[in-house]
Amino acid sequence: MKIRKNLFTSFFVLAIVLSVFCLTGRVALAATSYSFDKSTGVMTLSGTVSASEIKSFDQKSSVLSIVASSGTVMPENCQALFQNYAKCTKIDLSKADFGKVTTMESMFSGCSALVTLDLRGSGTSGASDSLYVFHNCLGSDKSPYVFHNHDGANAPYVFYNSNGQKAASSNLTGVTNLFSGCSALTTLTLGSWFTEVTETMCLPNGTYGWRRGEGSADRISGTKTYAVFSNLGANVYHKIQAPKIAKKTLTLYETIAIDFKLEKAELDGIYSDPYLTVTQNGVSSKLTSHTVSSDGAYYVFSYRVAPQEIGDVVTVVPHAKNSKGTDVTGESMTYSVAEYCYNMLGKEAYQSSQYATFRRLLVDILLYGDAAQKYANYKTNTLAGAKLTSAQRAMGTDVTVAMVYNSVKEKDFATVSDANKLASIEKAALYLEAYVGILFKFSANNLTGLTVVITDDAKGNNVLGTYTPSATQIDENNLYYVNFDGLNASQMRKTVYATVMKGSKKVSNTYRYSIESYVQSMKEKGDNKNLNNLLDAMMRYGDSAAAYVNGQ
Repeated sequence: MKIRKNLFTSFFVLAIVLSVFCLTGRVALAATSYSFDKSTGVMTLSGTVSASEIKSFDQKSSVLSIVASSGTVMPENCQALFQNYAKCTKIDLSKADFGKVTTMESMFSGCSALVTLDLRGSGTSGASDSLYVFHNCLGSDKSPYVFHNHDGANAPYVFYNSNGQKAASSNLTGVTNLFSGCSALTTLTLGSWFTEVTETMCLPNGTYGWRRGEGSADRISGTKTYAVFSNLGANVYHKIQAPKIAKKTLTLYETIAIDFKLEKAELDGIYSDPYLTVTQNGVSSKLTSHTVSSDGAYYVFSYRVAPQEIGDVVTVVPHAKNSKGTDVTGESMTYSVAEYCYNMLGKEAYQSSQYATFRRLLVDILLYGDAAQKYANYKTNTLAGAKLTSAQRAMGTDVTVAMVYNSVKEKDFATVSDANKLASIEKAALYLEAYVGILFKFSANNLTGLTVVITDDAKGNNVLGTYTPSATQIDENNLYYVNFDGLNASQMRKTVYATVMKGSKKVSNTYRYSIESYVQSMKEKGDNKNLNNLLDAMMRYGDSAAAYVNGQ
């Protein structure tokens, strides 16, 4: 029985091998010089690289990065080795040995997505202290693509080691079109063996050229279509980029704003005074105020959007000044709050119950935009929420359920004696723009030394904002006002307390109020349908923001 089982197994294995042979005409052989992880898109080179294996690899479009492991030996003929690895963004050959290479012609041609390329690899086989250097390029038409001839006496195309000795086995025959098509390449690392980048290597120069090292603003690559520069030692080179918007995000639960982010590393030491021009409805404005992101990686420009403008597309152009004080303009970008909301609602990653409060917030803000457009009679033929499907609308707050509001409006929550009274807070109302603010209006004979202090506790311990009134901030009833903008969307039901102070002394009544109080008082009037709908939509948005912030 045992013999029969082994015979059966042998015939079974043989049948599989013959089947593969019959289907393909040959038995498939495993790759000897690379491995590929399809889940990460990483191709790892090892051993002596087989040019035919790399060139014939049938999953080039899946390769996102290529890295040479320690001990990797590049083949003698590297011509078109990585040609048309069009999705690859990073190639690291710093651990590779180039000592046997005789040609690198079109080696990276067609690597159109390549962003970083590291060519620090050594030029010898196993002798790390004896790096080969190219000593070529006589400048004649017959040898236009090799390297500088340091001693002027040796024949072209020959490697020399650091001791000036010939490496007879290393005859370089060409490096034309080495970087042809590498239009996205922005970082290039060269080893000491790579002494020069010549025009016929076709390294795209871009609009502003290449610079050497971190923080250096000097262009070193000439002004032609392709870069030309010498390399001494091991150096990193960066393509000089125009200011570029690297990311765009939204602030939805604090205020309605689009945050445009410029990468600091691409600006610092190269440019100064970054700013944005923003065009909306044909009107352009200059946005100069910015902050630095919490991780220190970005300059953040925040562009506030009024609720009725949620569907408006804005065009943004980044600018900065170069070392000569010249304004450099980057590529424009278009965006809108509505586009962000629809993008997030459509992403499969946000469809689970885990993101229910996020989806609710996205839908409610689009419907808030609709209500604001109708109230303001603004572009009502293209409502922000018009593209919502019935299924998506169901993700928002149920609009068939009546909203319930409470009023904490109390003008004289606390009073002061007539002897101390220098002002009187008379009214409170809402300021509805990109954010929802509260206007506190007061009377006073003299503004000198007065401030309006807003707290969120009855004892006045937790100060949310302190405002110095201006004589220009006065309404038609001769009441001064301050605009309290210290609440975010998730705090529309939060109670606040306003008091006029002189130094640390209370000199007015304390007015207790909330955004919800205003909504309740206006709903009681019930005489403006569009306003009522806007207030309901605003509060749904606020409740959604609160649920999202609190993880409910």
